[in-house]
Amino acid sequence: MICGRFGWVYAAVGLAALNTTVVASVAGTAISAMFRPRYRGAMRHFSYAVSFVCATLLGMASDKPARALKGAPFSVRFSLATDRTIEAEARRTRRSKGAIVEALAEEAARTRRFAGIGFRGDDARRRPWVIGSGLDVWEIVQMADEYESIAQLIADTQLTDRQVALALAYRDSYPDGVADAIAENRRPVEEWRELYPFVRFGS
Repeated sequence: MICGRFGWVYAAVGLAALNTTVVASVAGTAISAMFRPRYRGAMRHFSYAVSFVCATLLGMASDKPARALKGAPFSVRFSLATDRTIEAEARRTRRSKGAIVEALAEEAARTRRFAGIGFRGDDARRRPWVIGSGLDVWEIVQMADEYESIAQLIADTQLTDRQVALALAYRDSYPDGVADAIAENRRPVEEWRELYPFVRFGS
C-alpha cells in the first residue's frame, strides 16, 4: 500500500517534467486525498513539497540551452570497414563510438553546408579553418572586426573576398566557438603569465 500510494509521487515528477506546473498541483492534491482525514493536515504540507519539486524540475528543463538538446535516437549500421575505423578511433581517443560518430557527422554537415571550410587540430579542440588561406575562421573574423572595412582587409592581406565572406558566414551560424577563440586570443599577457609562470613571454 505504501509503495502504491507513493507511486503518485513518481508519476507527478515524471509528468511535471513533460507538462506544466498545473499537473504538479493536481498530483499533490491527489496524494493528500488518498490518506485518512486525520493525516490530511500533514500530508497537505507534503503535497506542497511535491508540487515545489515538480515545478523546480520543470524550470530546470525549460532553462536548458537549445544547443544542449538532443534529437531522437535511431539505429544505424555501418560497413565493416567504417565500423572498424570508428572503433579504432574510439579506442585511441578513449571516447564512445557514439561520440565519435556524432563528432564526425557534425564536421561533415558543417563542411558540406560551408564549402571551403575544413577542420583541424587535436581531438579535444577541433577548429574550423578556411581552406586555402592557412587561417582559422576566428583569425579572419578577428581581423575583419579590427579593420575599418572588409575592402581594406582584402587590400592589406592575401585573403580573397570569398574567403572573408565564408568566415563571416560561418561565424554567423556558429558564433559561440568563434567568439570563445577570439576571447582566448585577446587575453592580456599578465593573465597568461599568471597561468603559465614557467613560460617566457616577449615584451
